[in-house]
Amino acid sequence: SFLCKTLIFFLGIGEFPSDRYGSEYLEEIMLHELTKDWKYVSPKGSVPYNAMNTRAIIVNWLIQAQEVLNQPPAVLFTTVRMFDSVLAATDVSQNMYQLLGLTIMWIVTKYENNNFVTAKKLARLCNNVYTADQILKLEKKMLAFFGFDFNVPDIIFYVNFYIIKLGIPSELLHIAVHYILECYILHKASSTVIPSVQAAAAIFLALKIIIPSSKVWDSLSNIVGYYSETEMNDVIHDMLKQIHKVQDPNYECHYPYEKYSTKENLKVATVLLAKLLL
Repeated sequence: SFLCKTLIFFLGIGEFPSDRYGSEYLEEIMLHELTKDWKYVSPKGSVPYNAMNTRAIIVNWLIQAQEVLNQPPAVLFTTVRMFDSVLAATDVSQNMYQLLGLTIMWIVTKYENNNFVTAKKLARLCNNVYTADQILKLEKKMLAFFGFDFNVPDIIFYVNFYIIKLGIPSELLHIAVHYILECYILHKASSTVIPSVQAAAAIFLALKIIIPSSKVWDSLSNIVGYYSETEMNDVIHDMLKQIHKVQDPNYECHYPYEKYSTKENLKVATVLLAKLLL
């Protein structure tokens, strides 16, 4: 996408094509994204209490599906937000949650890029519990439900924007933020919080865990989209709880911990946990 290509230049991959890709231009993009920030935000308490566990299990499965389908992180976060939006607006049977989540991910994948599989291959992803025909029929319903509008704020854009502005080119920080966000989307209230606040809170928390004495976040106080610690406090608290919860091997939705304990991801899950237990 255009935003991704712009960020490639800001992350130092390649050369700047012109002055129009300066920091001022990036802030203009940020301002535009913030105008859509409340799009598909769910009201608090919209997920029925008796469905919270099923929802978390499906989100945990969607995290795995995103990897299997080789999709960028933005597809996962947008899928979960829109999945929760449907749960908030309609009465969906819990035995349909997986089909709903899978179908929305397929739609988002096709909206975001050209790297998507056929409905038949998608059905095989869930061991043919659902048919390609069911996926196609639900796709039509979801396209109508959302009015073909899948232009939602990209939480990964916010993450990259804040990290660029912080001036900390740390791979560990970047991966840690992704891990925190994936832990957080398992939480019932994640889709009730606007993406920019989620991104800011995840970065703030990652910095506090990795560099406990750091005050670097406050350096962004004059930057567009800045949130103070007080404004983010409830979200930070929930994110911290999720980090502890997800590392428990007895917790059914344990996959983010497994995923981010690998060498490929700098074993960031174990690094954060070790620092939290100091």
